[in-house]
Amino acid sequence: MESLTIESSRGASSPQHDPFFALLRKGTDEDHGEAFGFSFVYSGNFSAQIEVDQFRTTRASIGINPFDFSWMLAPGESFQTPEVVMVYADQGLGGMSRTYHRLYRTRLCRGPFRDRERPIF
Repeated sequence: MESLTIESSRGASSPQHDPFFALLRKGTDEDHGEAFGFSFVYSGNFSAQIEVDQFRTTRASIGINPFDFSWMLAPGESFQTPEVVMVYADQGLGGMSRTYHRLYRTRLCRGPFRDRERPIF
């Protein structure tokens, strides 16, 4: 079994450790081929793992990094995990990127500046 882990335990996401990965079919480029994107909507520690088993089946996961993580819940309380936004595109990496941009502009951003130019202070 082959396995690859990408993780951050620095306390915040950044360009050095972005909580995102993509799986590409062989031959995929900017404009052609299949791309599967996984974007973790979270700005803290994360862990992403991709495994390929002996049958060439791929398993992907991404979530809160368990390193040094705990969350105490009192009786009756609940904990909601951050979301992972998964995208499939058959127009290459560019198609995947455009899908994410369109999705985040129309669904993730909220408030009065969602569809307007954002102010710079």
